[in-house]
Amino acid sequence: MFKRFINYLAVVAMTLSIVAPAIAQADSVFLTSEVANLSTGVTEWSAQTTAKPGDVLLYNVMVQNATAAPLTGVAMAAYMPAGIAYAGSAKVYYRDPVTNTDKSMVLSDALGTTTGAALPDFPAMTHVYLTYKAQVASNAVIGGPYAPSHKLYANGGAINIANNGAHITVIAGATTQTPTTTTNTNTTTTAPTTQTQTVANPVASARLETNLRNVTKGTP
Repeated sequence: MFKRFINYLAVVAMTLSIVAPAIAQADSVFLTSEVANLSTGVTEWSAQTTAKPGDVLLYNVMVQNATAAPLTGVAMAAYMPAGIAYAGSAKVYYRDPVTNTDKSMVLSDALGTTTGAALPDFPAMTHVYLTYKAQVASNAVIGGPYAPSHKLYANGGAINIANNGAHITVIAGATTQTPTTTTNTNTTTTAPTTQTQTVANPVASARLETNLRNVTKGTP
């Protein structure tokens, strides 16, 4: 009996040694989200805001890869709640570790579907930001809070996390506005030239942070 118990413990220890890296890696990848109401002229991100039917919203999703390995086979989907419609202009911002420059890439509008959009690999110890527009429906029910669910999948399913932290409360009134969208052709461009400062562990530059703030002002 004692020998059988020892063998059981050995099997458990071996199993834990196999699955532990995947669990540790999942625990070191963080997903957060913020929102800005462009229709009110707000130029700062926040965890929650108010919006009227017709208002155009801009969401910012940050993925922090705090592991020592890149995330591969990355995909993300934005599941919109009733009363809020995905409006395109999806873009990802990241730091290219090879060229040490900030890059941006237009994403497929599959982001707003259950299939999700494919993203580039996320380097180790870095932040990646994803922005997209949404619009409050004209018949949205007053109240809330309402929040899209952002789901990230990577490393063959070892990373499978979700976040719905960006909330809006729908208030009375109506805004007549059509959100402008970009043509999603998956091209890569260099971010605007401003002062660059690297913040280590994880990596995010001052230029990239400035660029994200400019997105809310309509000057990405």
